Amino acid sequence: MSPANTSFHRRRARRAEDRFRAAMPGAWYRFRVYSTMGFFLVAFAVIVGRLFYVHLWPAEYLADEAKAHEGRVAVHVTRGNLYDKNGVLLATDDRIPSLCGDPKVVKEPERVALLLDVALGLDEEETLARLSWRTQEGGPRPFVYLKSRITDVSSDEVKRIAALAGKGVFVIHEPMRYYPQGKLASSLLGFVNLVGDPCEGVELEFDKWLRGIPGEYRARKDAKSNLLNSLTLEFKPPQGGDHVFLTIDAVIQHALEQALDANIERCNAVRGAGIIMDAHTGAILALAHRPGYDPNHYEEFDKELWKNRALRDVFEPGSVFKIVVAAAALELGVVTPEKVVNCRGGSHNFYGHTVRDVHRMWEAPFREVFAESSNIGHIEVASWVGAGHLDEWIRRFGFGTRCTLDIRPFEEPGFVPRRERWSRLTMGSLPMGYEVMVTMQQLARAMAVIANGGYLIQPYLLDRVQSREGEVVHRGGGGARQCVLSPETAATMRELCHEVVLHGTGTMANIPEYRVGGKTGTAKKVQRGGFSSDKVTAVFAGFAPVGDPRLVGVIVIHEPMIQRHYGGYVCGPVFREVVREALIRLGVPPDPVQGTVDPNASMEEDMHVIRPRVLLAKEEAARTLFLEPFDDRELVARERDGTEWVTGLPDFTGMTKQQAYQRLRELGVSWTPQGVGRVIAQHPAPGTPVEEVDTCRLVFSNRPLDSEHDQSTAM
Repeated sequence: MSPANTSFHRRRARRAEDRFRAAMPGAWYRFRVYSTMGFFLVAFAVIVGRLFYVHLWPAEYLADEAKAHEGRVAVHVTRGNLYDKNGVLLATDDRIPSLCGDPKVVKEPERVALLLDVALGLDEEETLARLSWRTQEGGPRPFVYLKSRITDVSSDEVKRIAALAGKGVFVIHEPMRYYPQGKLASSLLGFVNLVGDPCEGVELEFDKWLRGIPGEYRARKDAKSNLLNSLTLEFKPPQGGDHVFLTIDAVIQHALEQALDANIERCNAVRGAGIIMDAHTGAILALAHRPGYDPNHYEEFDKELWKNRALRDVFEPGSVFKIVVAAAALELGVVTPEKVVNCRGGSHNFYGHTVRDVHRMWEAPFREVFAESSNIGHIEVASWVGAGHLDEWIRRFGFGTRCTLDIRPFEEPGFVPRRERWSRLTMGSLPMGYEVMVTMQQLARAMAVIANGGYLIQPYLLDRVQSREGEVVHRGGGGARQCVLSPETAATMRELCHEVVLHGTGTMANIPEYRVGGKTGTAKKVQRGGFSSDKVTAVFAGFAPVGDPRLVGVIVIHEPMIQRHYGGYVCGPVFREVVREALIRLGVPPDPVQGTVDPNASMEEDMHVIRPRVLLAKEEAARTLFLEPFDDRELVARERDGTEWVTGLPDFTGMTKQQAYQRLRELGVSWTPQGVGRVIAQHPAPGTPVEEVDTCRLVFSNRPLDSEHDQSTAM
């Protein structure tokens, strides 16, 4: 390459380098650019940091300013409703009007007071006093109640009265628990007071579902304090307020309460209670204690009526408890229905105390001993069972423990003495239902063991809990079943209990359309110094129909003040009336009774019983420490339409025990049977005026007597 070309290329390279250097910024320029960028970055970081700081740790005045522009509203939900199993409304929340006044605005208080006196019956002077109330500073109060929670007139009428009163008188509506069925199931439901707190019963026990927990809505508000939905900050939905469905049937509940009320009045009793329960599931269809109260006006009633005494009352059951002795003896094989038991002529000294039976029996099959509720016979059978086994079977049947599934806090466990504390007298008391305290639902559960084939179940009251959207959030139930009796023993016990209603002490509970099984009981009440001579607890526990038991019922009447104060007579009619209606309502197929006497035959004589003085004296003498008030039918009236009915005692020779018993029952004469078979002898003799007969003694035998000498020997 020539020197000229080399020089040209060098010049060209220098010019390109000069142009590149001219395009590059200078140092000062770069400094300004970098400084500006750094400033903005620092400023941005400071602003962001400050925003974080203010947001996370705001100054007090800023927090107050933010809160001043926020609004909060509580989102309330009413208390859940109570329903029966079929959806009948039992309790709900209602908006009740209250009449209020502003004394600062009311211009004519005298006219307002006179108007409210005429329209609502408010005391004129009291209204004037309310309208003159002053604050602590001496000025008129801005708000006073003129009459709160008005339920005796309609809401529209209250508004009309407020309009007539003029300015300063206005109406507000307040939530209040309302029970549309009035007194129905009051002791079971409980109530909610004016403050909103549940008191007693289901309202208290199921409050965790029924109570509504308020939610909250939080948002920005405008200058007029209106919440801006577009600037919602937070929303917490309300909780609770679920609807509770109980297992009770309002129709059966009503029938039970009506029957109890009528019977309490008929028997001049202090109080009564009853339970109707599904024999297989334990669902309680009716549970009542009477007298009741109106939960809409609970404050007008004695506080003692608020308590659910149907669950809380404990009592000595009397002869109903004999089902435990009989079931244990049958299951252990120590007795059969036909095994002869020596009832010792109706009087015997057990462990130093004399026990007597009104229906004196000698040797008789156990089925008759059970039907006639012989105290002596059952004490004898209990001795065959033995103390250890008897204690075991009492506890197997669930006595001494709370037995309901979902209402246990309101239930008493009862009392069963510990085995190591039994005395020699205990084996003479327990078989008759003394020295043990039970509840009504425990008796129902024990009778259900016999009815359902031998299973111990748990009574329950809660059917289901349902949200307001209709979703079932909780479902009740009876829990696990425990096998207590063999099916064979349970079947035998059902037949024995049926004999009680057919021919024994429970004839007043007989339902012609449905065979009934049951057991009666009457126990003297304990008072200071011993047992009361006239205060008793009358009980009937039973089931129906015998062929396929569906229902179990227990009726308890406390202190019936009539002469025939026995369990079969006092409680049997209540059981008959309520269970019959319940079975028909449930569509249970008939299981009719065959060849029995209508138990209503002597109903017309209920309140006119005439009893010979001799028999009354015998009964008075029989009231020893361990003698149960007698669990048998008494003499019926011998007056009809004011005319003396006198007849002679018939000749019973050759009659069966059932034939003789029915004839004596028609005559209203007590009897003392001895032996088995047909009548071979009697005392007094045939033809004796019935009015002169205290008790007719009949001797039964399968071998006829051959001579008058033999006959006199038999007597």
